[in-house]
Amino acid sequence: MENADTVEADDNRQRSMIRTETSYNVLTQSRCALYNPRSESETETTRPSLVDLGCGPGRNTTQLLSALGTANKASSFSVIGLDVSHGTLDVARTAMRDYVTKSTAQIEIELGILDLLQPELSKTQLPSSL
Repeated sequence: MENADTVEADDNRQRSMIRTETSYNVLTQSRCALYNPRSESETETTRPSLVDLGCGPGRNTTQLLSALGTANKASSFSVIGLDVSHGTLDVARTAMRDYVTKSTAQIEIELGILDLLQPELSKTQLPSSL
């Protein structure tokens, strides 16, 4: 169970990140340029997967999907947002229903099947077991 100071500090960090949305917009646009979608014949039978590690309120993921032309079409991608903050995941769920509440240490993902990984957590923030 989180103590009040930890929850307040987490909420303050999230508010600060939301205020710097312009910076995130620039980062998201540069990440979109790196994405190489599958051929249309492949995507006809399978949905590409997107995992956003440390998704926070989901702003980067929704902007990324919008830039890829899939805004408001969650069914276009299998989207999983991961974050340790329950409060920010509640915000993210308003835009995307596929966000789950797990820490990165509690979830196993077979990276070979992912099409796009949106890592907001730096290597120093990930558990050493990953």
